[in-house]
Amino acid sequence: MEKTKIAILITHGAGDQGELDTLDVCARNLVQSLQVARGRDLKLTHRRLQGANGGQDYVQLTDNKRSNWEVDVHEYYWASRVERQITLKETLGWMGKASDGAGIHGVGPVLRGMSQLGALGEKLMPKWLDPLYRSLMGMTAQMLVDYLGDVAVYTSGDLRSKWHEVREDVLSGALEKLLMLINEDYDRIILVGHSLGSVVLYDALNRLNLNMNDDAVLAAKRHKLFELITLGSPLDMTALYLAEHIGEHEYVKRLIVDHVNGFRRRWPEVSAPQGTVLTSYVTDCLAHLRWTNYWDVLDPIGGPLNEYLGVKNVKVDNNRAFGFAHLGYFENVEIYREALERATPRETVKVAEADRHLRAI
Repeated sequence: MEKTKIAILITHGAGDQGELDTLDVCARNLVQSLQVARGRDLKLTHRRLQGANGGQDYVQLTDNKRSNWEVDVHEYYWASRVERQITLKETLGWMGKASDGAGIHGVGPVLRGMSQLGALGEKLMPKWLDPLYRSLMGMTAQMLVDYLGDVAVYTSGDLRSKWHEVREDVLSGALEKLLMLINEDYDRIILVGHSLGSVVLYDALNRLNLNMNDDAVLAAKRHKLFELITLGSPLDMTALYLAEHIGEHEYVKRLIVDHVNGFRRRWPEVSAPQGTVLTSYVTDCLAHLRWTNYWDVLDPIGGPLNEYLGVKNVKVDNNRAFGFAHLGYFENVEIYREALERATPRETVKVAEADRHLRAI
């Protein structure tokens, strides 16, 4: 049997992130999960893949007991594109706007309370004092503001927003990474997004689906995309409270947005004038894609995704306290084990078991 080649593309969430940090923690815990399941006969190799922006580093895992199987772990790092693009004053102002509809996990009242500082900040927080205010904050408060600052920058979908170009840069980078992997000789590709990173991957899949509608050669490779895994995802929150509001009577705009930015969204039924049929040229080229969403009840940011179709919500225990559970997904080895079990064809497992049996004889 030919070798099964699996690619895992991981991307981090918001906040203070370093390049290769997510790749490191993911690869180490992937090794741990495989050692528990298969023993210690693993090999981890650093490799480089040539992309549009030069060489890109990744790691490859192979199993000496399973010669027909290999897993490559890639990272999409985007934190450097958004960090410190927004001041503390601007973040607090965004909180006020976002709090108008936010209610999940009591986020609304918290945002409204914090945003009250924004009015005071108009006078007391000139941009050049921003580093000082950040340094005076406690670590928890600073992490929260930095996280919300990244969210504010990335979710600014308005073309008139001063941060729109930053968002487009992040999204274009994610799409470029997806296309690079699709054009490699992988059999199955798993996409793993944590926190705001899950929103980035979701948006990239929207763009990818549009590209596939216009490119038959690219669409023919869609079978390589095997699964989207979201960890502690705020996608329901962004769908309900940060998305553009479209009135019920704006059925033309609703039709277009549904098909351009609405990958598997549960939209309300569009009301068109009697005798008018609404249809779109854009089709779902990724209907086969699995979607598994992992969430922890002690995670105040992520939760079950109910605003999307075809999502399997899986509740986990990251064994961390309230709030910190949001940071525990990449260390939950059960998630890795389940993901690889789903992605590994049964034929590959049978061949590996036969090989081990022959070696034992």
